[in-house]
Amino acid sequence: MPRGKKTPPEVIYKVMTSWAETDNYSETARVLGVAESTVEKIVKEHRDEPEFVKLCDEKRKDFSLNASKAINKAFKRLFEMLDDGEREIAVNHLVMMIGTMYDKKALAEGKSTNNVTVNVKLPEGIEEYAG
Repeated sequence: MPRGKKTPPEVIYKVMTSWAETDNYSETARVLGVAESTVEKIVKEHRDEPEFVKLCDEKRKDFSLNASKAINKAFKRLFEMLDDGEREIAVNHLVMMIGTMYDKKALAEGKSTNNVTVNVKLPEGIEEYAG
């Protein structure tokens, strides 16, 4: 956007929609081909408008639901691998993915990621994989 030019409503909507998806100024700017400073200015001016607050809440809920699905699939796959003795995917990669998704899900839900304890009962014989 050239300096001093009024931003069209459709650009504002696209910026706010993309930002609600990514929560990231530079990603939104890259995707839409708009200067990052413009994205930041638009978001700061419009983030408290009810329709955008609602949109952001919906996107966070969608992300949280999808993160839960991914975490559950990863746990299922991890247990299958441990039961079968399979090492197709490194166990530590699955565990890292589970932890990362858990943290991102917690942040999307407005929860803390500090000092969170998750207790998981692993199958017997897991000691051979510890290392």
